[in-house]
Amino acid sequence: MFKKYLFIIVCISLARGQEPGTGTAVNRAVDYTETIVLVDKNCIDGEYILGPKESFFEPNDFPSIQDLVDSYNSNNYMAFIYGVLERRYPTGKSIIEQAGGQSAVDKWLWNSGSASSVLSQLGLVVHEIGHGIDQTNPENWYFISLDPNGNPLSFTTPGMHGEITTSSSPMYSIERSLTLDDDQNWKRPPAQSSEITTSNEWGDGPFGCDENYAETYLNGDPYNSTFEGGDQGYNMLIEEVVQYINSIACAYYFQDYYRASSDRHAMYTWLWWNERYLRKIRTENTDQYEYLFNNTKWLELILTLWGRAWLYLSTDFPGMQPDSDYLHQLVQQPEMLSEIQRIRDACGCDNPVELLPDQTGISDETVNNANVKPVSHFNYPNPFMNKAHISLVLNHKQDVRLDIYNSKGCMVQTLCNGQLDKGTYAFVWDGRDSNGAESSNGVYFYRIKTDRSQYKGKLIKQDGTR
Repeated sequence: MFKKYLFIIVCISLARGQEPGTGTAVNRAVDYTETIVLVDKNCIDGEYILGPKESFFEPNDFPSIQDLVDSYNSNNYMAFIYGVLERRYPTGKSIIEQAGGQSAVDKWLWNSGSASSVLSQLGLVVHEIGHGIDQTNPENWYFISLDPNGNPLSFTTPGMHGEITTSSSPMYSIERSLTLDDDQNWKRPPAQSSEITTSNEWGDGPFGCDENYAETYLNGDPYNSTFEGGDQGYNMLIEEVVQYINSIACAYYFQDYYRASSDRHAMYTWLWWNERYLRKIRTENTDQYEYLFNNTKWLELILTLWGRAWLYLSTDFPGMQPDSDYLHQLVQQPEMLSEIQRIRDACGCDNPVELLPDQTGISDETVNNANVKPVSHFNYPNPFMNKAHISLVLNHKQDVRLDIYNSKGCMVQTLCNGQLDKGTYAFVWDGRDSNGAESSNGVYFYRIKTDRSQYKGKLIKQDGTR
């Protein structure tokens, strides 16, 4: 069932890095424990997949729904919805039933004219209705799934509401919009918006830029008295993780009838935000972190959702936005995965073993013994106008030279020439040559030479640079 991913970590520099023309990189130090896995076979996240804690089908084993599609009648769309969910995603059917059935569906189903239209909307319908049933409890009650025997799995976790929400909380947590005020934001910052005040950097395009999700979920000013969506705390960040798993599950189970376009993309985004939030409160708001860290239900919920998300993310189904794989790599950064490992450690999972294939490679020993490149690199944007951003991830200490060449093979600029430690580095080329003169528009190449190998990438400098 699992799609095999290469475990090279790729990072994009969008705003931070060296000053233009200086050739000096910024080393983002890596913080991680000795052994890190994506999904731990010996812990709660792996147990969810191996359990199984819910019915799971491979695409070849999907129960047929063609008879329901062929006999579809728009006057009886609820019977159709219940029928297809009962066969392929009983958890989704249970969510709708708990919310009251048709009255809940009618709030979110905008087109019941055909079977294909209904199937394409099921992810949205189940997602939004799921929010409704979770919010009926004044505490944080999360309905996760039905097991193969129809028994529900749910969690109730105290506290961690946003401070200006209406909830009475035994422990408030920082506003989730403050996730943008961290040292990860530069790798995929939001597009500039008047609705966002906490970002230190701004993206400038749909690829490698969090153009939509941040404006919707991490918006607002956390320091004023006006309530915005981004003022919600960790409890509602987790609530979105719960519901986006429902979205990706529907995309997976009905992939033969419509092509999902954003579900995997959204799921990676929320997992990365969850890691970043945990890291931020651990380093900056220790009282909140200790409160969460000392609550067994919170720990179990986090790991359960982590495992359930990868149950679907590790499958292969069509429909991905362009930078979905890049988001996948952001989630797998060692300093990010270490936050999940800390949760596992608190649950007594002290013998991590990777469950998913081809997902390890965090330790130096594994990297050096694996048949992978010791350098990962990425450039953005391409074509570029004012600046080209090039990021490197080094799996071990090595000599590195980074040069820019024109299409005739003549060297234009050297951005790096020296020994670099293991870590993530960001460089910016401002389109000038080594003498400070503006380079003409056209095709350029960057070459990375190390003590062991070399790599190349293409850059396109287009009109309108100055």
